[in-house]
Amino acid sequence: MGLGLGASYFQSRTLDYATRDDRLVAYRNETGFPIQRLFFTAGLRLRATVQFITAFDVAYHRQQIDDSARRLNPDFYLGRRQREFMDVTLTSTHNQRNTFAYPLSGQFAQAQFSHRQFLDRRIPAVSTLRLRYARYVPLGRGFYSSSGVVSQLRLARQLAYPDRRALGYEFFVRGYDAYVIDGRYFALVQQGLSYQLLRPRTVRLPGLRNPQFGEVPLTLYGNIFADGGLVAAAGPGPDNQLPNRLLGTVGLGLHIVTYYDRTFVVEYSRNGRGETGFFLRTAFPI
Repeated sequence: MGLGLGASYFQSRTLDYATRDDRLVAYRNETGFPIQRLFFTAGLRLRATVQFITAFDVAYHRQQIDDSARRLNPDFYLGRRQREFMDVTLTSTHNQRNTFAYPLSGQFAQAQFSHRQFLDRRIPAVSTLRLRYARYVPLGRGFYSSSGVVSQLRLARQLAYPDRRALGYEFFVRGYDAYVIDGRYFALVQQGLSYQLLRPRTVRLPGLRNPQFGEVPLTLYGNIFADGGLVAAAGPGPDNQLPNRLLGTVGLGLHIVTYYDRTFVVEYSRNGRGETGFFLRTAFPI
């Protein structure tokens, strides 16, 4: 049994106040702070086994924007400058992966339900259900398969702009990194096939005798992948083309596993809009 406590105060001179052409639009105030957020949280942790943990969290939030931000987007806080709410969240995680940094076998499952109740009862409450599952299978002869799915369902009579976030924030379709897609519901499917190009070995750096810094553990994997995603949104606006449209990407990647189980990823992808590009990441993508 464990206890988690947290507190945060945030303010910024820049605020992403809207989404246009499937990109964030920013407003900056050189003399004030368009956005300020305060929250306190407390929670219980129950670790039944090494692989299975359940968390229950309660958080208080107070958020406010300035008058200019409200004029730019009246729906940001549904016509208000400030809102206060309580979040109650239950998260259950089952982690059977062989390693956290670059899993090659096992599975990962997580279910999360949260309910947001505003202190002003005129603002509709928001309930969110999120499900995640990933599976990793060694195929033999240096090949490894990985697949994952994430889905989210958000229920509310009306949603403020920050509560509509879907893909492009915490989760994204690879190759659409430059875009954000807002909506009530989303689903994301990711598939990858890796081949071990270089078995685990230690590379010695000349001139450094300290083994902590002079010996670099290194493993290389080549990877091909395909992602698919969909965000369901009501009235996304004529400027945004990606909601309610199937998103797809294929690509190639090089995965580098090194110091302290760190993973660095270099990818080349082509998305459903015909756009190509190179992308750098610092975590295993699935």
